[in-house]
Amino acid sequence: MSLINSSYFIGERDIPNTDNAATAAALDTFIRTYEKQYLKKALGYELFKVFTTGLQADTPAQRYLDLLFGKEFTGHDGKLKKWEGLVSVTEAQPTISVELANSDVIFTVGVTTGAPAHGATEYVNTDLAGKSYRVWQRGNNYLEALKEDESNIDTADIRINPDGGFSWLNGTQFSQGDKYVLTLLTAPLDASGADIVPVPVSPVADFTYYHWQGFNVTQTTGLGESLPKMQNGENASPVDKMVKAWNDMVEKTMLLQEFLQVNATTYPEYSTCDTDVELLTYKNRYQ
Repeated sequence: MSLINSSYFIGERDIPNTDNAATAAALDTFIRTYEKQYLKKALGYELFKVFTTGLQADTPAQRYLDLLFGKEFTGHDGKLKKWEGLVSVTEAQPTISVELANSDVIFTVGVTTGAPAHGATEYVNTDLAGKSYRVWQRGNNYLEALKEDESNIDTADIRINPDGGFSWLNGTQFSQGDKYVLTLLTAPLDASGADIVPVPVSPVADFTYYHWQGFNVTQTTGLGESLPKMQNGENASPVDKMVKAWNDMVEKTMLLQEFLQVNATTYPEYSTCDTDVELLTYKNRYQ
Protein backbone atom coordinates (compact mmCIF):
# COMPACT_ATOMS: atom_id res chain seq x y z
CA MET A 1 0.00 0.00 0.00
CA SER A 2 1.23 3.50 -0.81
CA LEU A 3 -0.53 6.33 0.98
CA ILE A 4 1.76 9.00 -0.46
CA ASN A 5 3.41 9.67 -3.81
CA SER A 6 5.99 11.95 -5.41
CA SER A 7 3.75 15.02 -4.99
CA TYR A 8 4.77 15.12 -1.30
CA PHE A 9 8.41 15.79 -2.16
CA ILE A 10 8.37 19.51 -2.88
CA GLY A 11 9.36 22.59 -0.90
CA GLU A 12 11.39 21.62 2.18
CA ARG A 13 11.21 17.97 1.12
CA ASP A 14 12.10 18.61 -2.51
CA ILE A 15 13.41 15.68 -4.50
CA PRO A 16 14.38 16.89 -7.99
CA ASN A 17 13.73 15.13 -11.28
CA THR A 18 10.77 13.06 -10.13
CA ASP A 19 9.44 13.40 -13.68
CA ASN A 20 12.42 11.31 -14.79
CA ALA A 21 11.41 7.65 -15.11
CA ALA A 22 14.46 6.26 -13.32
CA THR A 23 14.12 8.70 -10.42
CA ALA A 24 10.38 8.08 -10.21
CA ALA A 25 10.86 4.31 -10.09
CA ALA A 26 13.54 4.59 -7.40
CA LEU A 27 11.42 6.96 -5.32
CA ASP A 28 8.40 4.68 -5.64
CA THR A 29 10.49 1.82 -4.26
CA PHE A 30 11.59 3.98 -1.32
CA ILE A 31 8.01 5.04 -0.61
CA ARG A 32 6.75 1.46 -0.57
CA THR A 33 9.61 0.34 1.65
CA TYR A 34 9.73 3.15 4.19
CA GLU A 35 6.00 3.83 4.38
CA LYS A 36 5.43 0.26 5.55
CA GLN A 37 8.35 0.55 7.96
CA TYR A 38 7.05 3.81 9.44
CA LEU A 39 3.50 2.54 9.88
CA LYS A 40 4.67 -0.60 11.68
CA LYS A 41 6.97 1.39 13.96
CA ALA A 42 4.36 4.08 14.70
CA LEU A 43 1.20 2.00 15.05
CA GLY A 44 2.56 -1.33 16.18
CA TYR A 45 2.05 -4.44 14.08
CA GLU A 46 -1.50 -5.24 15.20
CA LEU A 47 -2.96 -1.80 14.46
CA PHE A 48 -0.87 -1.56 11.28
CA LYS A 49 -2.42 -4.80 10.05
CA VAL A 50 -6.05 -3.92 10.79
CA PHE A 51 -5.56 -0.36 9.46
CA THR A 52 -4.10 -1.38 6.11
CA THR A 53 -6.67 -4.15 5.73
CA GLY A 54 -9.53 -1.91 6.83
CA LEU A 55 -8.76 0.71 4.20
CA GLN A 56 -9.33 -1.91 1.53
CA ALA A 57 -12.97 -2.45 2.51
CA ASP A 58 -15.66 -1.08 0.22
CA THR A 59 -16.69 1.25 3.07
CA PRO A 60 -13.80 1.66 5.55
CA ALA A 61 -14.68 2.25 9.21
CA GLN A 62 -14.50 5.87 10.34
CA ARG A 63 -11.66 5.10 12.76
CA TYR A 64 -9.42 4.21 9.82
CA LEU A 65 -10.39 7.39 7.96
CA ASP A 66 -9.59 9.44 11.08
CA LEU A 67 -6.12 7.92 11.18
CA LEU A 68 -5.69 8.62 7.49
CA PHE A 69 -7.11 12.15 7.17
CA GLY A 70 -6.79 13.43 10.74
CA LYS A 71 -9.16 14.48 13.51
CA GLU A 72 -9.43 16.93 16.40
CA PHE A 73 -9.09 15.56 19.93
CA THR A 74 -8.68 16.72 23.51
CA GLY A 75 -5.14 16.06 24.69
CA HIS A 76 -3.88 14.89 28.06
CA ASP A 77 -3.53 18.53 29.10
CA GLY A 78 -7.20 19.23 28.36
CA LYS A 79 -6.42 21.36 25.30
CA LEU A 80 -7.99 20.91 21.88
CA LYS A 81 -5.48 19.48 19.40
CA LYS A 82 -5.48 18.16 15.87
CA TRP A 83 -3.93 14.99 14.53
CA GLU A 84 -3.27 16.09 10.95
CA GLY A 85 -3.38 12.62 9.42
CA LEU A 86 -1.07 10.38 7.43
CA VAL A 87 -2.00 12.04 4.13
CA SER A 88 -2.96 15.53 2.97
CA VAL A 89 -5.75 16.80 0.75
CA THR A 90 -4.59 19.69 -1.43
CA GLU A 91 -7.76 20.42 -3.37
CA ALA A 92 -11.46 20.19 -2.66
CA GLN A 93 -12.58 16.68 -3.58
CA PRO A 94 -15.16 14.37 -2.04
CA THR A 95 -13.02 11.24 -2.24
CA ILE A 96 -9.47 10.03 -2.80
CA SER A 97 -8.00 6.57 -3.33
CA VAL A 98 -4.72 5.02 -2.20
CA GLU A 99 -2.74 2.14 -3.63
CA LEU A 100 -3.45 -1.43 -2.57
CA ALA A 101 -0.65 -3.67 -1.40
CA ASN A 102 0.72 -6.37 -3.72
CA SER A 103 -1.85 -5.65 -6.41
CA ASP A 104 0.19 -4.82 -9.49
CA VAL A 105 -0.89 -6.09 -12.91
CA ILE A 106 2.17 -6.26 -15.18
CA PHE A 107 2.36 -6.93 -18.90
CA THR A 108 4.75 -6.61 -21.83
CA VAL A 109 3.29 -5.66 -25.21
CA GLY A 110 3.33 -8.55 -27.66
CA VAL A 111 4.77 -10.94 -25.06
CA THR A 112 2.53 -11.41 -22.02
CA THR A 113 -0.62 -13.48 -22.50
CA GLY A 114 -3.56 -11.09 -22.80
CA ALA A 115 -1.33 -8.11 -23.52
CA PRO A 116 -2.12 -5.89 -26.51
CA ALA A 117 -0.31 -6.47 -29.77
CA HIS A 118 2.14 -4.05 -31.36
CA GLY A 119 0.19 -1.21 -32.98
CA ALA A 120 -2.95 -1.67 -30.88
CA THR A 121 -4.53 1.31 -29.13
CA GLU A 122 -6.46 -0.51 -26.39
CA TYR A 123 -5.66 -2.89 -23.51
CA VAL A 124 -8.60 -5.09 -22.48
CA ASN A 125 -8.75 -6.87 -19.11
CA THR A 126 -12.26 -7.62 -17.84
CA ASP A 127 -10.86 -8.49 -14.39
CA LEU A 128 -10.29 -4.75 -13.98
CA ALA A 129 -13.92 -3.80 -14.70
CA GLY A 130 -15.23 -1.30 -12.18
CA LYS A 131 -11.87 -1.00 -10.42
CA SER A 132 -9.62 2.02 -10.00
CA TYR A 133 -5.94 1.87 -10.91
CA ARG A 134 -2.94 3.86 -12.06
CA VAL A 135 -0.96 2.97 -15.18
CA TRP A 136 2.82 3.24 -15.30
CA GLN A 137 4.73 2.87 -18.56
CA ARG A 138 8.35 1.88 -18.13
CA GLY A 139 10.53 4.79 -19.21
CA ASN A 140 7.61 7.22 -19.19
CA ASN A 141 6.43 7.44 -15.55
CA TYR A 142 2.72 7.30 -14.65
CA LEU A 143 0.25 8.03 -17.43
CA GLU A 144 -2.39 10.70 -16.90
CA ALA A 145 -5.92 9.31 -17.08
CA LEU A 146 -8.77 11.35 -18.51
CA LYS A 147 -11.05 12.71 -15.77
CA GLU A 148 -14.80 12.08 -15.86
CA ASP A 149 -15.51 15.73 -16.69
CA GLU A 150 -12.72 15.68 -19.32
CA SER A 151 -11.24 18.84 -17.82
CA ASN A 152 -7.75 17.49 -18.56
CA ILE A 153 -8.45 16.47 -22.14
CA ASP A 154 -5.48 18.51 -23.38
CA THR A 155 -2.95 16.68 -21.19
CA ALA A 156 -4.44 13.21 -20.58
CA ASP A 157 -2.63 10.19 -22.04
CA ILE A 158 -5.24 7.46 -21.62
CA ARG A 159 -8.91 6.79 -21.00
CA ILE A 160 -9.82 4.17 -18.36
CA ASN A 161 -12.46 1.86 -19.82
CA PRO A 162 -15.38 0.86 -17.55
CA ASP A 163 -15.31 -2.70 -18.93
CA GLY A 164 -11.68 -3.08 -17.80
CA GLY A 165 -8.44 -1.82 -19.29
CA PHE A 166 -7.56 1.46 -20.96
CA SER A 167 -7.26 3.13 -24.36
CA TRP A 168 -4.63 5.51 -25.66
CA LEU A 169 -5.69 9.02 -26.62
CA ASN A 170 -4.34 11.22 -29.41
CA GLY A 171 -3.49 8.36 -31.76
CA THR A 172 -0.80 6.79 -29.55
CA GLN A 173 -0.22 3.05 -30.05
CA PHE A 174 1.35 0.22 -28.07
CA SER A 175 4.87 -0.75 -29.15
CA GLN A 176 6.40 -4.22 -29.09
CA GLY A 177 8.28 -4.94 -25.86
CA ASP A 178 6.99 -1.93 -23.91
CA LYS A 179 6.33 -2.77 -20.26
CA TYR A 180 3.36 -1.54 -18.22
CA VAL A 181 2.41 -1.74 -14.54
CA LEU A 182 -1.16 -1.20 -13.36
CA THR A 183 -1.43 -0.48 -9.63
CA LEU A 184 -4.88 -1.05 -8.14
CA LEU A 185 -6.38 1.58 -5.84
CA THR A 186 -8.81 1.36 -2.94
CA ALA A 187 -12.46 2.19 -3.34
CA PRO A 188 -12.92 5.98 -3.10
CA LEU A 189 -12.38 7.09 0.51
CA ASP A 190 -14.54 9.87 1.97
CA ALA A 191 -12.28 12.93 2.23
CA SER A 192 -15.06 15.50 2.52
CA GLY A 193 -14.15 16.43 6.10
CA ALA A 194 -10.40 16.73 5.56
CA ASP A 195 -8.67 20.11 5.76
CA ILE A 196 -7.44 21.52 2.45
CA VAL A 197 -3.73 22.41 2.58
CA PRO A 198 -1.53 24.14 -0.05
CA VAL A 199 1.39 21.71 0.26
CA PRO A 200 1.01 18.02 1.17
CA VAL A 201 2.69 16.91 4.38
CA SER A 202 2.95 13.56 6.13
CA PRO A 203 5.15 11.88 8.72
CA VAL A 204 5.50 9.11 6.15
CA ALA A 205 6.98 11.62 3.68
CA ASP A 206 9.34 12.98 6.35
CA PHE A 207 10.53 9.47 7.21
CA THR A 208 10.94 8.49 3.57
CA TYR A 209 12.77 11.73 2.70
CA TYR A 210 15.22 11.20 5.56
CA HIS A 211 16.16 7.77 4.28
CA TRP A 212 16.22 8.88 0.62
CA GLN A 213 18.65 11.68 1.43
CA GLY A 214 20.70 9.38 3.63
CA PHE A 215 21.02 6.85 0.84
CA ASN A 216 22.13 9.54 -1.59
CA VAL A 217 24.57 11.47 0.62
CA THR A 218 26.27 8.88 2.82
CA GLN A 219 29.77 7.81 1.94
CA THR A 220 31.01 4.26 2.21
CA THR A 221 34.20 3.95 4.27
CA GLY A 222 36.18 1.09 5.75
CA LEU A 223 34.16 1.54 8.93
CA GLY A 224 30.77 1.61 7.23
CA GLU A 225 28.52 4.50 6.18
CA SER A 226 29.32 8.07 7.24
CA LEU A 227 27.79 11.47 6.53
CA PRO A 228 29.86 13.94 4.48
CA LYS A 229 31.55 16.76 6.36
CA MET A 230 30.50 20.35 5.78
CA GLN A 231 32.74 22.49 3.61
CA ASN A 232 33.77 25.99 4.76
CA GLY A 233 31.22 28.64 3.85
CA GLU A 234 28.31 26.25 3.43
CA ASN A 235 25.15 27.27 5.28
CA ALA A 236 23.12 24.16 4.55
CA SER A 237 23.66 20.58 3.51
CA PRO A 238 21.63 17.44 2.91
CA VAL A 239 22.42 16.55 6.52
CA ASP A 240 20.59 19.64 7.78
CA LYS A 241 17.60 18.77 5.62
CA MET A 242 17.65 15.19 6.88
CA VAL A 243 17.67 16.33 10.50
CA LYS A 244 14.83 18.81 9.87
CA ALA A 245 12.72 16.14 8.17
CA TRP A 246 13.39 13.64 10.95
CA ASN A 247 12.52 16.07 13.74
CA ASP A 248 9.34 17.14 11.94
CA MET A 249 8.42 13.45 11.76
CA VAL A 250 9.09 13.07 15.50
CA GLU A 251 6.67 15.90 16.34
CA LYS A 252 3.96 14.43 14.12
CA THR A 253 4.50 10.97 15.62
CA MET A 254 4.23 12.34 19.16
CA LEU A 255 0.88 13.86 18.24
CA LEU A 256 -0.22 10.58 16.64
CA GLN A 257 0.74 8.69 19.81
CA GLU A 258 -1.28 11.08 21.99
CA PHE A 259 -4.25 10.82 19.61
CA LEU A 260 -4.17 7.03 19.90
CA GLN A 261 -3.74 7.14 23.69
CA VAL A 262 -6.77 9.35 24.35
CA ASN A 263 -8.82 7.29 21.88
CA ALA A 264 -7.84 3.95 23.40
CA THR A 265 -11.38 2.57 23.22
CA THR A 266 -11.50 3.35 19.50
CA TYR A 267 -8.10 1.77 18.84
CA PRO A 268 -7.89 -1.18 21.29
CA GLU A 269 -5.17 -2.79 19.15
CA TYR A 270 -2.74 -0.05 20.17
CA SER A 271 -0.73 0.39 23.37
CA THR A 272 1.80 3.15 24.09
CA CYS A 273 4.75 0.78 23.99
CA ASP A 274 3.86 -0.15 20.39
CA THR A 275 5.38 3.08 19.05
CA ASP A 276 9.09 2.55 18.44
CA VAL A 277 11.04 4.95 20.65
CA GLU A 278 13.24 5.75 17.63
CA LEU A 279 10.33 7.67 16.09
CA LEU A 280 10.02 9.77 19.24
CA THR A 281 13.70 10.69 19.50
CA TYR A 282 15.02 13.95 18.05
CA LYS A 283 18.27 14.01 16.09
CA ASN A 284 20.96 16.62 15.59
CA ARG A 285 23.36 16.97 12.67
CA TYR A 286 26.04 14.93 14.40
CA GLN A 287 23.94 11.80 14.83
